[in-house]
Amino acid sequence: MTGSTISSRSRPRPVRTICSLGLALAACLPQLASAAEPQALSAKLPQAFLTREGPLPARLVGIDREANVSLAIGGKVRVVPARELAYWGRYRDTSAGPQVLLVDGTLIRADVLKIDGESLVVGDATGLGRGLWEDSTLPRSSVRAILFQPPAGAADRDRLLAQLAEPRDAAAPQGKDRLWLVGGESIEGTLAAAPLAGSFLTEDVLPGQEVFRWQSPAAAKPLEVPAAKVLAWSRSATEFRPQSAMTPLWIGCREGSLLLVDAVQARGDKLEFELAAGGSLVTTLRGREDPEQTFWDEVTLVQPRGSGNLVWLSDESSLGYKHIPFMSLARPFAKDKSVTGGRLRSGDGVYLKGLGMHTTSRLAYDVAGYRSFAAELALNESAGFGGSVIFRVLLQDPDGSWRAGYVSDPIRGGEAPLPIAVELKSAARIALIVEFADRGDVLDHANWLNARLVK
Repeated sequence: MTGSTISSRSRPRPVRTICSLGLALAACLPQLASAAEPQALSAKLPQAFLTREGPLPARLVGIDREANVSLAIGGKVRVVPARELAYWGRYRDTSAGPQVLLVDGTLIRADVLKIDGESLVVGDATGLGRGLWEDSTLPRSSVRAILFQPPAGAADRDRLLAQLAEPRDAAAPQGKDRLWLVGGESIEGTLAAAPLAGSFLTEDVLPGQEVFRWQSPAAAKPLEVPAAKVLAWSRSATEFRPQSAMTPLWIGCREGSLLLVDAVQARGDKLEFELAAGGSLVTTLRGREDPEQTFWDEVTLVQPRGSGNLVWLSDESSLGYKHIPFMSLARPFAKDKSVTGGRLRSGDGVYLKGLGMHTTSRLAYDVAGYRSFAAELALNESAGFGGSVIFRVLLQDPDGSWRAGYVSDPIRGGEAPLPIAVELKSAARIALIVEFADRGDVLDHANWLNARLVK
């Protein structure tokens, strides 16, 4: 017999030899465990992707008012300016509500305590530290919608969020809000009163009256809609236009909030997040459930919206796209979405930037002046455990010739995202190619997650 197979005729070892070996292993176990412990801890830490380094296991220590991000890497704290950070960690959304959607895409998981003509107040209705945010005031103009009952399914949540975030027609009459109902219908009009966690829009609505009062243009009196039938309320808001000259940070939290933040201010044991859309959120710096932890232990993602050292491919214009359908269904590529139209979802995370493509397709970009291309490769969550693709990166030199920059092994549904980095050197153009691997193009929902060019 060959290899490591043990022959049935092998002579058994003496008992005392086996016992001696066991005692020796037992004596070594504490040392082996202590040696493996740092590696095990590093494996559990989120990954930091710097513009010219990474991935590196790192723990978030804090963020200062200049948007410098402090990361514990290899036992030392390293201060990383926002321009040198691609992203740290991963955002995971939630189906728990209410969720307040702002005009810039910010999503705040908090109780809605008050709404009036000028502002909206969010916080923790119980006062027991159940949520992350203390009573905080937002200008009503920054609010796009409130999801009172977010759908349980990820695809349904993505679909509803896309509908709520879509800018309304600027020519439409102002003041026409919309109430979204459980059955899929929606009605236009004006919100007269709503059952909130704290106070109410009008004094004649008392606690226990779980109805929305909705003034429809076609009705003489306000309609009373049971709260159990209401998914969301959305405003006739216009498209967000950032006012700050700073580069804001996306900050994702464990409880489901996703904030676009202009600045972070520490005031004693409180943290104040100045939101890009307007207003601010206040939280305690101490841990909520575990006093030994800090607020930063609740953060799962830090990602600058822009950076001086990189560009996101989804923000750039492509040189051309070509798709060859396996049968007859032609599929366009998607920016910051999967080919199914939902958010980029892979490895139980939601990714803010990237490209969605289907087999077989090719997408080209101009890369002159950039040092490298980086991304994480995966199939979208919508593929489940199906689908299988091969990712290819081709580089074109200034003389017009093409060369292989990267070729993946078959990547299948359910596998963790695979980080790659490709040196561009003197390349003038890049072509991203997705080919089918196992079973034609069935469920080949390929994602180039956080696809970026680094200077």
